[in-house]
Amino acid sequence: MPLSQPRGPADSVPTAETLSTPRPVPWGGVLARVRASVGARRLVPTSIALVGTDMLCWLALRTSTRRMANATALVSPIVGRTPAEADITSVARRFIAARARGWELTWRPWELERVPIRGAEKIGHARATGRGLIISHAHLGPLAGWVPLGRLLQPLLATQGDWLTDDPRPGYDGYRVERWRAVYREAGIELIHATGSALRIYKELTRGGAVLLAMDVPGTRRTQFLGKPVDMDDGTAQLAAKTDALILPAAMMPHGRRWEIQIGDPLDTREFTSADELHLALAAIHEQNIMRAPEHMESPPLWLWGQATRDGWYQRS
Repeated sequence: MPLSQPRGPADSVPTAETLSTPRPVPWGGVLARVRASVGARRLVPTSIALVGTDMLCWLALRTSTRRMANATALVSPIVGRTPAEADITSVARRFIAARARGWELTWRPWELERVPIRGAEKIGHARATGRGLIISHAHLGPLAGWVPLGRLLQPLLATQGDWLTDDPRPGYDGYRVERWRAVYREAGIELIHATGSALRIYKELTRGGAVLLAMDVPGTRRTQFLGKPVDMDDGTAQLAAKTDALILPAAMMPHGRRWEIQIGDPLDTREFTSADELHLALAAIHEQNIMRAPEHMESPPLWLWGQATRDGWYQRS
């Protein structure tokens, strides 16, 4: 899917109101509208649809060396310098199929409601402490799959970048972004733009609220991650230390052709000597989850990272 360009300093940041408002998608043709139909998908059972996407992806990669090369290039920054690199061709095939399945489920909101949460009781125990709660995740599995957490933790804040907050593009890509925004909105998840969000998140956590934060985003803390140096944001650990919030590592893991949310044991900032130690512990947990299913990890987009290869991910200078 085409992604937006980084937002510049002079660009305005979308407000919570604008992010929660449905937006019309510029017309992109009849085919795009049919592909984006939720109603039409009710006519095809999900299990059959997911088998169909797998078959189409398998055929596309088998018949096109260019597509196969592109798929391999996408997974190389993920599995490079890890044991999974030895099987990179197989990972690449599974990566394309998993991405197609994730988008198909996004068009089936009734299926997103059924994504199971393993370890939901840990959320209940954490909330009972009255402390703020950070649900920490990596870009593993379909982003829309977090919908059940919104219903469990209402209200829940979620930071997003330009691609989900910019005006929709004409045609199918625009419909996809609006569908993603819609499932979040309908689940009670409040989207806030990542730029300038620190104060809002700080206030939410200090009053005992819940925030969904991605850890694998560019920052200044060079971290050994997935077998390579990664310039990673350590804001999750810093926020937890400053607000006395608990961190619950969460992962969107494959469950057959679908996914389930797995909640890990909480990380308590009081039990760490520094925010840096907490950051490294959290990165190690996410790394372990990703290596269980590397084909479900999103390839780091170059519009966000200055450089992302098998040898390292580096932020823009």
